[in-house]
Amino acid sequence: MWVLVFVLLVLTSGCIAQDNQSPRPQKILNINPITHASVMFNYGGVVVYVDPAGYQGAADFSKMFRADIILITHHHFDHFDPKAINYLLKEDTVIIGPETIQERVTYARVLRNGESLEIDEVKIKAVPAYNLKQRIGVEYHPRGRDNGYVINFGSTRVYMAGDTECVPETKALMGIDVAFLPIDGVDTMTPEEAAACVEAFTPKVVYPYHQGSSSPVYFASLLKDKGVEVRIMELP
Repeated sequence: MWVLVFVLLVLTSGCIAQDNQSPRPQKILNINPITHASVMFNYGGVVVYVDPAGYQGAADFSKMFRADIILITHHHFDHFDPKAINYLLKEDTVIIGPETIQERVTYARVLRNGESLEIDEVKIKAVPAYNLKQRIGVEYHPRGRDNGYVINFGSTRVYMAGDTECVPETKALMGIDVAFLPIDGVDTMTPEEAAACVEAFTPKVVYPYHQGSSSPVYFASLLKDKGVEVRIMELP
């Protein structure tokens, strides 16, 4: 069974009325963690998924909102699920990811580390996601192949780490309002490494995801009194 949780975050993109003009409607960003590494955002009706995958049967994407934008961080099965993607498609859905996903989704738009684009007032930048060290027996995430994403929903900046360690490019991020960081420690970050990473780039809100057997409650305890809001969810 899967549970879709709606989290109301902030009001963005408002503007002050001038003379007799009506104010521009404010857009609300809803954050919806789904499972493991899958997250849905709804920004004033623009629906954005990151890594939709029916991980171990924990999510049924056939019953979810259709996507305007789908972002894929890399090609591993727990992040890239063509069956889930097919459920979310409509005529004008834009799929974005690294080159490795084009082998199975040929119409996907490639975005490489450092490249940016804007769709429906959503600004997307691909940022590096990789391992600093190779661990024997585990499939490796080499530098330059996979993506994390910094997504600007109006004035709200969201960082989706994907599978990465706390690399220098992550530590150098600035102005991040919401960060999703992996804590399972399997070619990503341990809870201790993720907490230290949070202290390095100081997002306002953190969701520990890609949890594996690691405890999000323990992760939150490491950031107690650090001035960061940790939103704890048990994600299968």
